[in-house]
Formats: sequence, C-alpha cells, structure tokens
Amino acid sequence: MNSPHVKLELLAPARDLSAGLAAINSGADAVYIGGPGFGARAAAGNPVADIATLAAYAHQFGARVYGTVNTLLTDEQMPEAVALIHQLYDAGVDAVIIQDAGLLNQPLPPLPLHASTQFNNFTPAKVKFLEQAGVSRVVLARELTLDEIAAIRAQTRVELEFFVHGALCVSLSGQCYLSQAISGRSANRGECAQPCRSWYSLYDGNGQMLERDRHLLSLKDLNLSAHLAGLVHAGITSFKIEGRLKDESYVRNITAHYSHLLDRFIEANPGFIRASQGKTVAGFDPDPERSFNRGFTTYFIEGRQQGIHSPDGGKALGKYIGTVTQVRRDHVVVNLLLPVANGDGLSFVDRDGQQRGVRVNRADGSRLYTLSNEGITEGTQLYRNHDHAFETLLQRTPAIRKLEATATLNETPDGISLTLQTTGNLTATIHRTIEKIPLTDGSNFQTFATGQITKTGPTIFTVAATTIHCRPLLLKASMLNAMRREALELLIQQLTASYRRPPASNPSSEVISPESHLDFRGNVLNQWARQFYEEHGATVSEAGFESGLPAAGKPLMTTRHCLRYAKGACLKEGHRPEKPGTDGSWWLTGHQQVYRLHFDCRRCLMEVVAPAEAEIVPLHPKPSTK
Repeated sequence: MNSPHVKLELLAPARDLSAGLAAINSGADAVYIGGPGFGARAAAGNPVADIATLAAYAHQFGARVYGTVNTLLTDEQMPEAVALIHQLYDAGVDAVIIQDAGLLNQPLPPLPLHASTQFNNFTPAKVKFLEQAGVSRVVLARELTLDEIAAIRAQTRVELEFFVHGALCVSLSGQCYLSQAISGRSANRGECAQPCRSWYSLYDGNGQMLERDRHLLSLKDLNLSAHLAGLVHAGITSFKIEGRLKDESYVRNITAHYSHLLDRFIEANPGFIRASQGKTVAGFDPDPERSFNRGFTTYFIEGRQQGIHSPDGGKALGKYIGTVTQVRRDHVVVNLLLPVANGDGLSFVDRDGQQRGVRVNRADGSRLYTLSNEGITEGTQLYRNHDHAFETLLQRTPAIRKLEATATLNETPDGISLTLQTTGNLTATIHRTIEKIPLTDGSNFQTFATGQITKTGPTIFTVAATTIHCRPLLLKASMLNAMRREALELLIQQLTASYRRPPASNPSSEVISPESHLDFRGNVLNQWARQFYEEHGATVSEAGFESGLPAAGKPLMTTRHCLRYAKGACLKEGHRPEKPGTDGSWWLTGHQQVYRLHFDCRRCLMEVVAPAEAEIVPLHPKPSTK
C-alpha cells in the first residue's frame, strides 16, 4: 500500500484580519494571529470576532488559524488566559501557541497546543519532554543546524515547526531578560524594547576598547529560501515566517515567495503535498529583497559562520542598487544596477560606520535628487529600503486564491441539471424543470452556456473545465446564472460542514523533566507552572526574572552569536584569553550599563551577564590601535 503524502505547511503572520486574509490569499497554509491579550507581540492584538472571520475564510481552503497566547502569565492572569483560549476555540482556531508551562495544567478545550520557541526548544530531550507532556507541535529554536534538527526528529514524533524568514532575536528565545532589566519591558511578556538593536561598545579581557558605538548584538534577518529541501529532509513540516508587526505588503510578498518555493519543491518531490488547497495568483513577482530587511543571513543552518550580524545598523538596509560616482550640490550621480523611481527610500553607511537614509525626490536616470546629500561621498554604496513602485504594485493588485471546480451541464428527462465538482471531490447538483425548446441555430450554444456557467466572479471558486451534455436548447442566461450561484453556495456549505480541526494530543502518564533544577531561566511566574515542573521531577529554586529579581550576576542574554568569533578571537580556534588564567570574558557597554561577556565554549554560547555588585570592571575608553 502506498504511504500517504507528507503535508507541508507554510505558516504566515497576521498582524490583523486584513493581513491574515492577505496571507491566505497569497498562499499560506496557515496563519498565526494574536487575540486581545497575552500574545508575544502586545501591539498586535485583535478582537476574537476578527479571528472567527479569519478562521471561517481560511477553513474554506483547508487552511488553519493558530491563536497566540504565548506570554508568561501571573497567577492573576492565568484565569483570563484560560478564558481567552476557550473563546478562541469557539471562534474556530485550530491550535493555540503557548509559552507558559502553567497552561499545561489547566482545563483547556480540546485544542492542539503548540510549544512556542520561547520554551527554548533547543535539544532533543526538551522537545521529547514537551511531546510527552501533551504538546502537538514544537517550534524549534532558530539557532539549530540541519544536523541538530535531524537529531531531534530522530528522537521524537511530534510535529516540528521552524522559522525560515524574518527578524532574528539574538538571544535564545525565552532566555532574554535584557529588555526587562533595562526598561521593565519583558520580552517574555510581549513588550520587548529591542535593546539588541541598539549600539554598544566592546572591550577585550584587558579592558581595551575594540569597538565603539556599534550595533554588535543586531542580527541580520533570516532567509532560508535556499534551504527548504534540507529542512524537509531534516523533518520540518511547518515553515514559519516571522512578522506579526509587519504590514500587509510585507506579508503578501514574503508569503507569495515561499509559497512558490514550496510548490516548486513539491513538483520535484511527489511524496509531498501542500497542507491546504487552492491556487493563488499573486499579481506580482515576489522578491524578499524588495521588502523590509536588515540584510540576510542563513544563521546557523549550515553551522557557525561570519557575517550574521549587522554592526553598522539595526534598521532596514535594503537591496543594493549601485555606487555613487559623483556628489553635486543638489544631486548625486550613481552607477546604477537597478532603476530608481521618485519616492524611493535609500540607505547607506557613512564613513563613521553609521547607517543613514535619504529619500529620492526626483530620479533622472543615474542622477538622483534628494533633500540632502549629507554623509554621501564618492564610493558610497546605496541600497533601496523603500521601493515605491513595488509597494504601489502590491497595493493595487490584490492576491487571489481560488478552488478549482469542473462543471457539467446535463439534459434530464424533464429539464436540465448543473453539477459542480471540486478537486476535493465535493459535488453540488442543481436541477431545473423546463420546457425544452430546441434552437434553430445551435452553433453558439456551447459558448453561451459555458460563458454563463464559468462566471464565478468574486467567489472562491474558478471553473477550470466545462462539459456540455445537452442539446442546443432555448435557455435563459438568468436561469443558468441562478443555477451556478446555487451550486456554488452548496459547495461553500459542504466545505464548511466537512472541515475538521486537528485533534489535541494527550499527555503521557509519566513524564520526567530533562532539567532537574530550574532557576529564573525556567520562566516560572505562576503557581501552575511551578506545580507542572515539580510534578515532572524538577525543583524550582527561583521565580521568573519578571517577578522582580535583581539582575546582578545573572545572564541577561544567552546567544549563539559570539563576539569573540566575530572578531577572530575564538578560544576554540586556538586564541588565548588576554589575561592568562582567566575565562576569556570580554565587556560590553551600553544603556549606561556595563555587561560581562562570558563565553561557554563547551556549548558554543555567549552570555551577556550583569556584573556582580562587587565586580571590578577596568575599562579603557580609547579604541585599540591593534
């Protein structure tokens, strides 16, 4: 017996209902969206009624909607979060993405639970633990390599989801407390102030300055367009686009791009199918470089590499368009690789290493007129980070998604019948009793009948083929149009009635936590989370950092991005600490604070640590001349 096809899911973000609908129409097999509270993007909340509208639309294509309740919860908030999950269930969502382990000890509706990447899903042991605890899907840590993903797949059966595009958190997800320490805005509670996008100065173990005011913790954006096949073979079945704060144009472009890539993969690999139905017409040629990005990286998918961060700036860099050859009073002359239009936004890095931007008022071939040329010199490389023509095209050409159907017009003993059948084998037949009056000239009958039957208009259907098994009869266009509308309405009803949400997973009877001891990094903020871990064999020694713990001596970030490696001073590659006998720590300053960089070379991790109160930090303010 042939094995069933493996379903591949493209999962897109939805800031709001409009973006969610655009994602579905652009080819997403699923979208994730925040409700009115408790989402990891506090600024991207939505009414439950809008989520219900989105779910009803998505389900017509067999696409899914996942609600995000992926923040840490206090004792007071837990009942509200549980009530919201029940509301989301009633609204038709197909799963809920969670971060707080306390929700695994709550009376929830029969919905699949997806473990957010904020659970710090970094090892096979952690993923297997969550699987046994009743989680249906695990969103893996973004820092993993293909080999590490394959190792997790080999030891687990739970669905695996992985980010393939968008902004990267420099810290391991769920292990970043820097925003909370600096501003009281917790990354784990949906209010990250993004201190990683700020600038810092770097000092070596001798206190000698190596970098001044650079964006040392700001990563480029993830782009795994070239690695979908590798991810599939490693065990990923859901491919996630980051961006619940991104606008509709961004969502459309990036979703259409990855939808095309998945379709191409499936065409070459017949053992796989898309997780939803319908054909999409984007109305444009998708290009990730023409949407917001900070430059691209494949991060750690192929192992550690240089160039994953963008020290010159944490803002959108854009697509390289050319190099400045002349600077005049009111314009610059550029050796352009791409045409530039009025209204385009340009980005460049000045001689001080700072990223700057300028808008083009008028483009005259290679001559670009701007309000100011400050910071631009001969040899400056220009990037376009706002493509006015592309944005206009996106706004004027909405994506269209259709389900294909075939139509058959039959002559019956007492009249005619119209049958519509979808590629999913749903069938609707409408009968009409009529007086059969043959046409004197029936040469145009098939063209006439086909024209009326295929007028599907703004519905989600398109009639791909029409068969006429009927003599040329005198038929009114209004009658055929009415029969078509009724058949389409029946198909919609059948689609709605036939849709089934995925089942929830049941926890195993005995589950042991892979971590026997949890400090503040266990992110326990409520009694139910504490109870959950203690029931599974772990001791919780500290409440979560957001409970008000002092920062002194604590790692406020844990990251695979290593500044020693980035500066060519990796201890594992033979470099020695500046001070013999020390652990090779460096120092980082920013936000009027000093942080120690501790390098865990055994695990290839860097920790940004708030120094202990008694720790002496001798720093030399002048840059190194080495």
